[in-house]
Amino acid sequence: MRSKCAAGHQVPNWVTRMFPDMKPPMPYPMLQESLDAADLGLVPADDLNHHGGSIVSMEDGANPDGPLYGLVAFDDDGLVLSDEAAAKVRRKRLSPSTANSMSDCGARWSLERLLPRPEDPFGPAELGSSAHRVFEKLYDLPPEQRTPEAVKDLVRSLDQDAEADKLAVPGDEELNKWRWSVHGLVEHIFDVEDPAKVEVIGNEIAVNTTLGGVPFGGFVDRLARVDGVLTVADYKTGKLPNPRFPNIGYDEQLRLYTIALRDVGYEPEAAELLYTKFGKRHKVDVADSLLEGSLLRFQRAWDTLERQTDAQKFDYKPGTLCSWCPAFDSCPGAAGRARHKNSTQPDLSPEDLGIGRIKHA
Repeated sequence: MRSKCAAGHQVPNWVTRMFPDMKPPMPYPMLQESLDAADLGLVPADDLNHHGGSIVSMEDGANPDGPLYGLVAFDDDGLVLSDEAAAKVRRKRLSPSTANSMSDCGARWSLERLLPRPEDPFGPAELGSSAHRVFEKLYDLPPEQRTPEAVKDLVRSLDQDAEADKLAVPGDEELNKWRWSVHGLVEHIFDVEDPAKVEVIGNEIAVNTTLGGVPFGGFVDRLARVDGVLTVADYKTGKLPNPRFPNIGYDEQLRLYTIALRDVGYEPEAAELLYTKFGKRHKVDVADSLLEGSLLRFQRAWDTLERQTDAQKFDYKPGTLCSWCPAFDSCPGAAGRARHKNSTQPDLSPEDLGIGRIKHA
């Protein structure tokens, strides 16, 4: 069974199961096109046979209606990519977020790059992008104009430039709800700092350089003098990390930004994560010894990414985060594991996704 959005486009079951709260109208034509075989460049399943096996029958997972059909298949110890899929995931530069994802699970990272995702204005990533745009505009204002009222005005006008800013905005009937959702992510910046006292050097700084032989690419949310100290800041609009399980990847991200900014001529002395939904600040240690360790791991992540892309096979890494992977019910590495009770990832079978299995002779 398939449902229809307001525009009359057919919506596959895997989409409605993965995004159950999404309401029409939604920008589904983009997804519909991305599922077209010609646009995706889908290759015959036989293309995956260069790894020495053959994909099992359609009933066992290689569903031609699935979004990943012909692109990927699991064998016993990894995710095998077709030529077309490998080309899609290949990177010219490595970002801190991709480096962190590769250290977690390369198979999940590659799957998420390949799996089409419809835009949801109320999704965490889309709301986060909208909040980041508010901060960029706020800190572009003269210091004396960075007030709570200015934030409200920026949120109210955010949809006017949504297309140019590449933001996901709902229809008129949900516009006010969306504005309140964005405002809830930004209003507590005033509990973290006084924006009028922040001496901004740059917002959304694009940094492209080479670190330790690795092509680096990323955007720094803000570089500014805070209490006289040149500080790299990254806005986080999601949950606060559990004190028992700190998000080491976020700290690593800020250290890499610190290294990259120094490489292009800035001299940041500090780094911090601003959890703007909760009005909390987390200082990140940027001691030289820690920066050296971050750079070494960054180099290893690039080597791993390049090697596995060239081999067209990404390793899976079983762990707690398996419960948040769309291939939880398809990956051999997650077999026998119970889904974490806090996971919001819906059940998606191999048939839903069109992920095949390769049997080796």
